[in-house]
Amino acid sequence: MRHEPTLVVTRLVVFRNEHRAYDENFHERVNVIRGENSSGKSTILNCIYYGLGGDLADWSETALLCTRVVVEVRFNGLTATLSRDISQETGQPMEIFGGTFDASLSAPHSEWIRYPYRRSSNRESFSQAIFRLLAIPEVASDVSGNLTIHQILRVLYSDQLSPVETLFRYDTRFDPPALRDAVGRLLCGSYDNRLYQNEIQIRTLTRQFDDLSAELKSLFAVLGKTEHSLNFEWLESERRTLVAEQQETQAEIERIEHARVLAAGADKATMRAQENAYAEVQQLQTKLASIQEQRDAINLAIADSGKYIRNLEQKIASLDDAGAAAEHLGDVRFGICPACLSPIARTTDDGHCHLCKAEFHDDRGS
Repeated sequence: MRHEPTLVVTRLVVFRNEHRAYDENFHERVNVIRGENSSGKSTILNCIYYGLGGDLADWSETALLCTRVVVEVRFNGLTATLSRDISQETGQPMEIFGGTFDASLSAPHSEWIRYPYRRSSNRESFSQAIFRLLAIPEVASDVSGNLTIHQILRVLYSDQLSPVETLFRYDTRFDPPALRDAVGRLLCGSYDNRLYQNEIQIRTLTRQFDDLSAELKSLFAVLGKTEHSLNFEWLESERRTLVAEQQETQAEIERIEHARVLAAGADKATMRAQENAYAEVQQLQTKLASIQEQRDAINLAIADSGKYIRNLEQKIASLDDAGAAAEHLGDVRFGICPACLSPIARTTDDGHCHLCKAEFHDDRGS
């Protein structure tokens, strides 16, 4: 079946918030975008690529200053306006308005239809909507996935980063060869979904055949080394031999297990003696710690008593010194009052202090 889809970009508008940063009309013939280096030519082409449904996140710093891309297009003669927000995240949705860009400015927001980048069980993607407007069949397979407008634009659009010898625009994501072939057939108008599905099925069956063939070759490589004919009697004999070897191996395992259990019993007896010795050592260590604690307490009491005795000895020595001083000096009498420096009259009354005249008691000096 031949398809002749036409997609014509008639206008590109790039917004920065509500301000139009770029607004240009295009015609159906060759359009030339010229300018000096780093003037924004590649940015304009990226905006067209992104506005038509290409998945782009590696924007320049200048492009990230803008907020929205609007592209007015004609799908097979039908005019529509596509709008996408500029973002550094991939998989951005698209809003589609059925009319010109000028008409969309005054149209209510309810007339815009929002489509996600990826389809879901209850919502189609904008790639499906664009394919429907272009009247081209949808390419879908469990093996290669679903064809998107992004993959078609990779053939229609190129940039300075893509190598000149490659047909597809450079992308880090890999497309299966069958899907690339389907893109080429769609663009050439000769796509047949049955042929595409048959090619995928042929590749799947070929891989399965190769896997089975490799397994069969491995079996022949092993069985081909025997000197016996491959019949049921020989196979049964080999099976009985293997069963006997398995039983002998199992018996040897049981013998080793039994010996290990006996050895474990002996180990348990030795372990019990070790546990008793360990308990006795713990008791002795506890007793030794108690004796050491008592010894430390006695040493502390001895040290404290020694200090107390030394203090008493110092006091006795001081008293002895005071007694010797009093014995040598005798009774001290003042001739002048130490307070007012007046002469003190001598008195023979030994019962009173010659200085303050206070009466002596019998316990003075005690």
